[in-house]
Amino acid sequence: MDRKLIFLSPRDMRKNRADPVHIMHTCQAFSQNGWDVSLVTPRVERKNWPVTKEDIWGQYAMSPCFEILELPTRLSEPAESAWGERISRFVQNFRYFFKIRRMLSKNDVIYSKCYIAVLVPIILRKFGVIKSAIFIEKPDFAEGSRYQRFLCRQVDGVVAINNYIRNGLMDAYALSPERVTRLPFTSQSSKVRQVDRNAAREKLGLSDEQRLIVYAGKITFHSLEVGYILKAMQALCPAPEGLRLKLVGGVEKVVTHWAAEAELLELQHTEFVGFKSLEEFYEYVVAADLLLSYYDSEDTLSVNQRVPAKLGVYLASGNPVILADLPSMREWWSDEEVYFVEPDQPAKLADQIRLVFAEEQEAKAKGKRCLAFSESNTYESAYRFVSEFMDGVQHASRG
Repeated sequence: MDRKLIFLSPRDMRKNRADPVHIMHTCQAFSQNGWDVSLVTPRVERKNWPVTKEDIWGQYAMSPCFEILELPTRLSEPAESAWGERISRFVQNFRYFFKIRRMLSKNDVIYSKCYIAVLVPIILRKFGVIKSAIFIEKPDFAEGSRYQRFLCRQVDGVVAINNYIRNGLMDAYALSPERVTRLPFTSQSSKVRQVDRNAAREKLGLSDEQRLIVYAGKITFHSLEVGYILKAMQALCPAPEGLRLKLVGGVEKVVTHWAAEAELLELQHTEFVGFKSLEEFYEYVVAADLLLSYYDSEDTLSVNQRVPAKLGVYLASGNPVILADLPSMREWWSDEEVYFVEPDQPAKLADQIRLVFAEEQEAKAKGKRCLAFSESNTYESAYRFVSEFMDGVQHASRG
């Protein structure tokens, strides 16, 4: 019989940004590993966003393989304030958790990557309302946070996204090694490989002679990463014949802002294209000749903790990748797979771009190693490992 897993999501699935994409793939992977999954997600009100619940599966190019339980809330987008949103989410978690508690038995598992979401079942378990095991997937680590320390010590187990966070949890929060593990890398390899490169390039109007550089991610007004990439492209001027840069992501007003910056720098070969559907995002990445992610060292979260979700798609494309040389990246890859560049140095980034296009055979070899890595690190295999970890924790607690 399938085991029951309730995934408590802080995000609704109708808007397919990085967090919902990860959550949908996580639930699919748990389902592939024998779990009977129910994804509990809030219903968020948005203007000019005509996505229905029935549209969700198509947004992620998935066939229905788990239950999506949308519950009504008073949440809206954009939120009035950060604290107002947090309070609203806590209240709505209490409300809708009481609606689903009858779904749970003592052998079920509650899983989430949201602190507010797991606080509710922790409180209810203390009062004996539920008896289910609780696990949290931890995307960051704040050593001095008493709130996070309390939550991590109350749940049955923690899945950290890298070793820096895992070690921090054991040292600063005094978690035993048996209760915390590292999530293996997750890649959407099978979905990305379904995209035909030639068709994608034709759709984007690219000739065989043109070379396309792609940056994909959430672009904000104050993104140092994007600023450095534009300065690197300026350092490349005059650009090699046929070179193009496309930056994918960002709402319209942000795209307009950065497009104006590119124009001031006279970067004629640079284009901002805004947020795209998941399918179109895959097409841009597969069509590329080079992929960029260049986090700055001023962001302490990025230096040791953050691994951008887009890298699961980048590597699966089989195209060469340039990354900022940060410990968070070095944990997963070496110079054999990717090109590392010192952060905060646009001129050095420009030099590395030149090198990639000058050493075409080496670039292709690295791209193939990236592809091999992605095919060995799928969502299904990662959450098989997580399932075994959760089984081990529960078996130890019963013993």
